[in-house]
Amino acid sequence: RTFCIFRHYLHVPGMSEEELESIKVVACSLENMDSIDYKAEMVEGGETVVEKKFSIKEEKYSVSKVTKEVTTEERKQSVTFSENGNQPERKPLKKTSTQRLLEQMNQIVRPIANATEDGLQPGQVVLTVHKARTIEKKGLVGKADPYVVLKYGTQKEKSATVNNNHNPIWHFTACFDIEEQSTSEITMEVFDDDFGKDDFLGKAIIDIHDIIESTDFVNKWIPLENCKTGEVLVSAKFIPLQRISRPVGHVSLTVQKGKKIEKKSMMKKADPYVVIKLGKDQHKSETVKKSTDPTWNYDFAFDIMEAS
Repeated sequence: RTFCIFRHYLHVPGMSEEELESIKVVACSLENMDSIDYKAEMVEGGETVVEKKFSIKEEKYSVSKVTKEVTTEERKQSVTFSENGNQPERKPLKKTSTQRLLEQMNQIVRPIANATEDGLQPGQVVLTVHKARTIEKKGLVGKADPYVVLKYGTQKEKSATVNNNHNPIWHFTACFDIEEQSTSEITMEVFDDDFGKDDFLGKAIIDIHDIIESTDFVNKWIPLENCKTGEVLVSAKFIPLQRISRPVGHVSLTVQKGKKIEKKSMMKKADPYVVIKLGKDQHKSETVKKSTDPTWNYDFAFDIMEAS
């Protein structure tokens, strides 16, 4: 899957603003873009063949079958030669055209080292849905009770419901196992928890390639589709298969006591206990009978893995 990027599209002094906006850089297989080598052939009168070498930082033209060699800087001017030795035709270069398209290339083009030739690299995606804002109101009475459903192939995870809130906070994390031939899309859907059928409040698609190739997929607002308003704040990371179980640290905590624990029953006080979870690991304290101000002094520890 290699796309060819023609230098002609990157340095065209005479382009209008509309033409500049219409050009899109697609992809590049280079790990860094400090230099790009290519050959350009031009035929004039059936004889002239010109070979050029181009560097993004500094333009250098090595012209074969021409006795002159010219080095120009982007900020000065472009130089065009003909084989018959005529004086070069000088054209002013617009820095804006060059800079805008190079910035676009830098944003889109990234090394594809994390993807295999035929599909995704096996591993795990850890995706956290932090919160949403301006969720669409569907019902005539009251606010929405939104929750999130994440789907990846046959894998599915659901968040807790946040009642009466169009700007819910979930901090909901899900892990998805990635195989080489798996689909590359994670579907995120938001629903209004209701009696009977839950109302659909919007969806978004997250491409796993974007997570793999990004070095900073953190706190990104993603707009919801198929709805009037709403966007969701997410963070994600990809962990290669060989690093999933790699230990990276250790956490020790103590839960000492609680205060003013809510009384749910009309007949008696609560019998509270604490459950601490980290991913699929969890610890549970002892139960303190009939107390709204329990003391546990419960010590526990977690081994922190790469996928935690």
